[in-house]
Amino acid sequence: MLEATLLQPIVRPLQLIVLLASLIVWPARSAFAEEPKLALETAVAEAMRHNPDIAAARARWQSSTAKIPAASALPDPQVGIEYWGFRQGLNLGDAPERWYDVSQEIPFPGKLAVRGKIARHEAEREEALYATVIRLVVTRAKSAYYQWFLANRSLELVQYHVDLLRRITDVAQAKYAANLRPQLDALRGQLESSKLRNLVLQLEQERQAAQAELNRLLGASADAPLGRTVEPTLEPVAFTYAELTELAQAKRPEIRAAEHEVIHHQLETTAAKLDYAPDLMVQYSRRTFENADDDNIVTFKVNVPLWFWKQGSLVKAAKQATRAAQEELRAVQLETSAGIATYLAKVQATRQMAQVYQTSLLPQSQQAVDAALQGYEAGRVEFLDLLDSQRTWIELQIEYYQQLAMYWQYLAELERFVGEELPVVAQAAQKGAQTP
Repeated sequence: MLEATLLQPIVRPLQLIVLLASLIVWPARSAFAEEPKLALETAVAEAMRHNPDIAAARARWQSSTAKIPAASALPDPQVGIEYWGFRQGLNLGDAPERWYDVSQEIPFPGKLAVRGKIARHEAEREEALYATVIRLVVTRAKSAYYQWFLANRSLELVQYHVDLLRRITDVAQAKYAANLRPQLDALRGQLESSKLRNLVLQLEQERQAAQAELNRLLGASADAPLGRTVEPTLEPVAFTYAELTELAQAKRPEIRAAEHEVIHHQLETTAAKLDYAPDLMVQYSRRTFENADDDNIVTFKVNVPLWFWKQGSLVKAAKQATRAAQEELRAVQLETSAGIATYLAKVQATRQMAQVYQTSLLPQSQQAVDAALQGYEAGRVEFLDLLDSQRTWIELQIEYYQQLAMYWQYLAELERFVGEELPVVAQAAQKGAQTP
């Protein structure tokens, strides 16, 4: 019994060394790792298939396309019957003379063609707006996907550090039991653990919000289960501002929609000018008599646009609408250039910052925690310094994943301004799909 008591101060430091050696391990995947994988391209495909905003925009485009044939068609013909020669009363059967009419209005040459072109450009504008909605939903789906990734990864990290801090606190408790450190160290460890558990609750709320947003974009219920995201890599963007701007002028659907709007109002101006020209009415009538032979009548009529100020006001209004559309096109082009410059700078900056975390800050902070643990075991480092090192390591890990998520979110916004997916994204998606 006495021998066991004398050996206790020796055994406990050995136990501490074994415990400390097991502490520094890079955060492993938590229970989330058991979830099925949700690849980015799968999420985007689901959003395009089920998102109600896309379905509504597609229906508007199809509706405007269906109107094109009607816009260039002739007006409906008219048929009629007239009763003539009533001597008394209004008994239609007693009318001695009857006229059977059929007439057709024929617009002035060029009017129907212009109306058809107006309808076609309106349909093409709706098609561009449909593509705009697709691009916007895809951007939001990608952003929500990476927010879902960040929420899961942050929660995994903090849960790992809760466990790490529990083991550190066990070390402090063991050192207190061995009369090597005061009880205050263990109490400080327990206080820090409580703070981290509160952070876990906050991150779980953020995870639920990210899940609801991504499910909304996928057209699913807020609590529908989602798979584990694929961790993205830091792919470089090889395009310059000039290249992206030139590409956007040809590809961005907002620009195409604004261009069709300009053409639409230019054609409206042409149509208003054509209203100065008269339309033709052709009518055929068949007259029948009680006591005489039937005869035929052919009538030609034209409307006279006598009130020229009416047509003049319509031409003026159409010209002003054209001018407004041209300014809106210019505004979209300027917005596109500014958006590309802004998000290209953000993409480049976040990638550089993420690389600094990856290559310098994270390895250094992990080394600092390792050294602090060894120093604390040897009695050369205070427990507060150990806690500070671990707290810094947590913060830097979360900040790294924030930068990584923001990099891909900014890249999605850059694609929205360009109007199509950049090759860097497709390459990264292929790499992610190949990740075991």
